[in-house]
Amino acid sequence: MRQLRLSFIIMTALAVWAPGLLSAAAAITVVGVVRDSSGGAVAGAEVALLTAEQVGIARTRTDAAGKFTVTVPAPGTYLLTVRAEAFGESHHAVLVGTDAPPELDIALHPAGLREEVTVTASRGSVEELRRAGQPVNVIDESEIASRVK
Repeated sequence: MRQLRLSFIIMTALAVWAPGLLSAAAAITVVGVVRDSSGGAVAGAEVALLTAEQVGIARTRTDAAGKFTVTVPAPGTYLLTVRAEAFGESHHAVLVGTDAPPELDIALHPAGLREEVTVTASRGSVEELRRAGQPVNVIDESEIASRVK
């Protein structure tokens, strides 16, 4: 009888405390800072955490100091993408174990410049690509360079 009572007390304690312990153990935070190539903080950068299947897990923005925090539901390997206006996009694999990973230090580089030139058949007329009344081919500089050879 005494053993039955002890088992009941242990089972009751587990039923009460186990959900809190499991949820606390499952929540792992990933923290980091986003900087530009000169080391300055990038405020307002979008930080997204994705699974290997590209399913979004968490999304946040960096603060004024470039810092971010995202919560990971379980240990595993995740894809962290960071993007900000006037900067290129950055992708990082993040391996999360049962302990929080070390703080991430992510550097964003300025986005490359992109220009478009529209060549039309009419003299003195320039139109946007989507408004051109005739078929237009858009080629990039590498294709132009390959045709010059």
